[in-house]
Amino acid sequence: MRRIALSLIAALLFGACAGGADEAATSPIEETPTVTEELGQKPTVEVPAEDPPSELRIIDVVEGDGDEAVDGSTVLVHYVGVNWSNGLQFDASWDRGQPFDF
Repeated sequence: MRRIALSLIAALLFGACAGGADEAATSPIEETPTVTEELGQKPTVEVPAEDPPSELRIIDVVEGDGDEAVDGSTVLVHYVGVNWSNGLQFDASWDRGQPFDF
């Protein structure tokens, strides 16, 4: 399995506010959340003041050096989920001390 430390954070953050977008978009937005990048530690996430994007955006915070995750792959991730509207954390694998696999 590939260990991904932070790349899922932004996807979770945007996904929580995207309102069920059917397809992910990769075009840039003006402001993105600020995420600490210290591997091995729980990151912090600061949400910008602007409104959230209307569709899911995927931003790799840290790109891993393992094999690329493709359809059918299992990945092991640590993540932090933050609500865009109030900046509060709603979930984090780091708090349970165990990564999430899917």
